[in-house]
Amino acid sequence: MTLMVEVAPELEDQLRQEAAGAGIPAEEYAARTLAASLQRKRNQAAIRVLESFYDGDEEEQRETLDFLTQALDEDRLSDRKLFL
Repeated sequence: MTLMVEVAPELEDQLRQEAAGAGIPAEEYAARTLAASLQRKRNQAAIRVLESFYDGDEEEQRETLDFLTQALDEDRLSDRKLFL
């Protein structure tokens, strides 16, 4: 896909300098930078979702863990505990 984007001359100069430092054409550097920016945006959205799982009352989470470990231990066929 070809996409034409106008940028300020200062930004173009900076882009060309960064691309030269990386040893790649400015167009490729711009495409990589754009792709990385979009990936970071998706990653941040995923991080927010994961962090939402950790929000909440610490005491409630401890009680839930205790209940689950007890239930798993009670449901075992052997007398050996899975969780200590």
